[in-house]
Amino acid sequence: MKTAKKLLFTALFLFLAFLIFELALNFTIYSKQYLMGGQIIANEKYLSLNNKSYLLYSPDRHTIYTYRPDISMKIKYLGVTRKVAYTLDTNSRGTRGKDIGRKKPGTIRIICHGNSHTAGFGLAQKDMYTANLEKLLAADSPEKKWEVISAGIEGFSSFSSMQMFKHYTSRDKPDIAVFCFSASDYGYAPVSDHDSQIFLDKLSISVKRQLSRSITYVVLRNLVIYS
Repeated sequence: MKTAKKLLFTALFLFLAFLIFELALNFTIYSKQYLMGGQIIANEKYLSLNNKSYLLYSPDRHTIYTYRPDISMKIKYLGVTRKVAYTLDTNSRGTRGKDIGRKKPGTIRIICHGNSHTAGFGLAQKDMYTANLEKLLAADSPEKKWEVISAGIEGFSSFSSMQMFKHYTSRDKPDIAVFCFSASDYGYAPVSDHDSQIFLDKLSISVKRQLSRSITYVVLRNLVIYS
């Protein structure tokens, strides 16, 4: 009986400690963005908007993650060397820009894949290189109909982008597919994207989605990964 009471007391104590820790993080790190080496400490980034916090990324079975679909979010990035603020709008697929509809006859469709450079980190949608490329092509060859689409996601590797093309953007019938990468492919990662994707079944995505709503889980997980 005493053992049962001790276990119950211990469980209650741990639960209360978790709640206190979660609330403390929400009022400090959670709202101010927890930084590690200039980067926000989480693959699922918590961003401040109207004194509330939102989850920017959503798990995906094929690409590992994407942006959350159909959001409009004001993002403030407090880096070591610079600060940026911009609005990120996503479509129903979880990429920036309007929904990709059926290709119109005579249109030359270019879909660009990549990491933050293609996703336009820190930039308004009109300033992304995909938007500028479309303008340049239209000015150079006005007799043709050009459509340049961004399928970039911040942090994507070539593996994730090939998965994006294989399972999603190839269905959009692009005439040209562009792939652009930098540090996302040669930076250190404790687990490869390929290995991560193998274990992403529907159950693990559902569990991860729920766990990632806890800032305590996100902080502790990333401290373990990056320590």
